[in-house]
Amino acid sequence: LIIVLSIFRGTFKSEVIPGEKIALLEIKGVISDSNYYVKKLEDLLRDDDVKAIVLRVDSPGGVVAPCQEIYNEVKMVKERKPVVVSMG
Repeated sequence: LIIVLSIFRGTFKSEVIPGEKIALLEIKGVISDSNYYVKKLEDLLRDDDVKAIVLRVDSPGGVVAPCQEIYNEVKMVKERKPVVVSMG
C-alpha cells in the first residue's frame, strides 16, 4: 500500500495507492524560514510507516541560512530513508 502524503504549509492531504507509504513534502516560493520544513522532515524521519520521501521544490531559492538548514536536514534524513528531490 502506497500512501502519498502531501504536506503543504497549513494543509495536509493523503491519497491511498497500493504499495508502501511514501511522503511528499513540497517547498514552494522563496525560502525565508526553515523551521516548518525541518520539523516536517524530522516528523517523517520518525514515522516508521514512511519508507521514502519525495521532496518537491518549486523555489527560486531564498535566504542562505534557511536553505542550508533544510539541506543539512535532508542530508541527515537520507542516511536513514531514501529521499528523492524533484525541482521545478
